[in-house]
Amino acid sequence: ILKVYGESGTAPGQFNMVFRAAPHPDKNWMYITDIRNDRVQVLTYDESYNITVKTTFGETGFDDGQFNGPNGVAVARINGKIRVVVTDEFAGKNNMGRLKVFNAKGKFIKTIDTITHNGMTYNMMWPQGITIDKDGNIIVGDTGNYRVVRTDIDGNGVPFYNGDIVLPMPVSGNWVFPSGVK
Repeated sequence: ILKVYGESGTAPGQFNMVFRAAPHPDKNWMYITDIRNDRVQVLTYDESYNITVKTTFGETGFDDGQFNGPNGVAVARINGKIRVVVTDEFAGKNNMGRLKVFNAKGKFIKTIDTITHNGMTYNMMWPQGITIDKDGNIIVGDTGNYRVVRTDIDGNGVPFYNGDIVLPMPVSGNWVFPSGVK
């Protein structure tokens, strides 16, 4: 551990259940999901690990830019622009899950409620772990559905090597709450 930062609370720089973190690809910024405060905090740091709060975004709710359990976070360049994608675990249709997309500074861009592929619509249930591949595709641990799915930034399913947007089950038989992906 190089440095410990923050304490329990609701003010910027305070946390109530840190869940996941993702670095900005070009800057010394770290995006951290603060699940019980229903927000993402963006911290900056220098070479000596002096840490400050750059910004926070999100609040409790079900509307654009609001969260009800922000869990996973991934940051990458998609179509030439930095995008922050957050798994909102309990906030979609029928209390399912959804993905929220923001710019690098936390401005809300869109919600991905469902993923479509070959005429089928896939709902997410309790999405947690998330990553973005080198092509800008979003890979999500769709925990409540016991699967790993891949989509583009518009909610269009992107097939894995097997031709399906759902990653095949491991040899052991099934995914048991896939909550982290890398």
